[in-house]
Amino acid sequence: MPTYDVLHVLSSIPLTHDTILCGDFNARLGSVTGDYASNSHGLALCSWIEERSLSVVNADLAPCIPTYISFCNNYEISSIIDLFITNMPLINPSLHIATDLSLGSDHHLLSLSFTYDLQHSTNMLPPLRKTWNLLRLNEPDVHALYAHTFNQNSTSLLSTLQDIVQNPPLTRPNIDAITDEFNSLIYDSLNSSIGHRPSRPNHWKSFWNVALQTAADRRNQCYKKWRLAIGIDKVVWWTKHKHAQAEFQSQVQQAKRQSWHVFCQSMERDFSKATSKIKQLKRCRQPQHTFQHDDGPAVAAATMCDYLATVYSGHILPATRPPAPMTTCNSVPFASDDSPFTSPIVEEFMQFMPNRKAPGPDHIRAEMLKPFAGNGHMFQSIATHRRSGTLATMATLNSVGACRSGFSLLLSSRLYKTFVHPKFEYGLAISTLLKQDIKVLESIQDKCLRMIVGGHVTSSTIVLKHICNLPSMKFRADALMAKFCIRSRFLPAQCLLSLLHHHHTVYSSLVSLGKTHLLSNLPPTLKLRSPSA
Repeated sequence: MPTYDVLHVLSSIPLTHDTILCGDFNARLGSVTGDYASNSHGLALCSWIEERSLSVVNADLAPCIPTYISFCNNYEISSIIDLFITNMPLINPSLHIATDLSLGSDHHLLSLSFTYDLQHSTNMLPPLRKTWNLLRLNEPDVHALYAHTFNQNSTSLLSTLQDIVQNPPLTRPNIDAITDEFNSLIYDSLNSSIGHRPSRPNHWKSFWNVALQTAADRRNQCYKKWRLAIGIDKVVWWTKHKHAQAEFQSQVQQAKRQSWHVFCQSMERDFSKATSKIKQLKRCRQPQHTFQHDDGPAVAAATMCDYLATVYSGHILPATRPPAPMTTCNSVPFASDDSPFTSPIVEEFMQFMPNRKAPGPDHIRAEMLKPFAGNGHMFQSIATHRRSGTLATMATLNSVGACRSGFSLLLSSRLYKTFVHPKFEYGLAISTLLKQDIKVLESIQDKCLRMIVGGHVTSSTIVLKHICNLPSMKFRADALMAKFCIRSRFLPAQCLLSLLHHHHTVYSSLVSLGKTHLLSNLPPTLKLRSPSA
């Protein structure tokens, strides 16, 4: 059933003061119930629940416990789609999910028990306040769209009002119904022009519940009583207000901790989903630079295409151009004696090639060519360039949850090896490292590992490296150099790297890289074996 039809059916159900909705909603609410994912039904159902001041019982009584388990391609698929939704405070509630019963269905049996309060007030909580970004009405286009939509939809109401004024009825008209219709016209016009804005941000929704709302109402009630009190009663109500404030803050911190533990548990259940979530959080925290246009993305793309066409059209080239160079019979043009591209000139300009650029069909990047021009002394620039980026990535990972009070040590170590450790390895295979360089790498890695466990600046990381199965940077650098040298021996002779190595043997770093301790002690049969074999 489409989402719109589901919400239409739910909206048609009359909500009394003690309504409980239960069943298979096919809606995954994500962090609300502790599920590791959400879907379109879940997002729509969350908005519907908030507008009517309802609460999901599963979120408080059985978080992170799946109600649906199936198998696909020998993999277990679980979700939380069988829900209890209510608008009443439950006394002594208990939600039991029978995970050990086999009932011939993929859905588990759910049973909810509680004590019904016969003295419960019939006054329902008011619905949440509808909010919009009304500042957008200052924009001429949005203002015109809002006015046009309202005028177009208010034709029926205007006719009704004119008929009442011109032909007054004998009985009093239903003013409340007319007012509700008028308000609905405004709501629909605002939704069509500027869109609906959630009443609270996402980080607030994740832990807010009925108990917090009750504590907040109690605090506000005591504050109002204090403002209206006279004489010695002010002291009494101020004391009650301070106690209510302390109780509210304590419950907020407790709800935050519970929500955080639910998030950590959902991350530890599936590492692939954990990495996807970490990537999403990193993208949200990193600034995105994009080219935009007031008329939309299509016009922005067309404008950028036109600009690039003018840049590469060649109109800035001189009218008189020198003739093309003479071709020689030599298969290697840069090896000719009269070539203007001498080795010092090529090496000098190779240092100005930008790093971190996409390679061509030969997969060669500037970082692979620069060692041939400087005897492998490119590591200092890489260390300077990568140190800040590595620590910034680790700081982001630490703030997300890879810390002492967040994820488990196993999950934090796996996230570290996935997102941070590859930054250390970048450029090590083609760099001639000194002892001081190894110490710098080890110090950076120790600093990142201490951020996980919350250690001080001199705490040892030997045990943590053993737990995370992290080799020393010296061993890792030797292994990467050995792999690079072995693979370079099996490259085609016409490959650019092979041509540069044979032409600039004196300046090539492959000679110095081949003298590493690990590569020198490899068996000859292993060194001569193709990597693909």
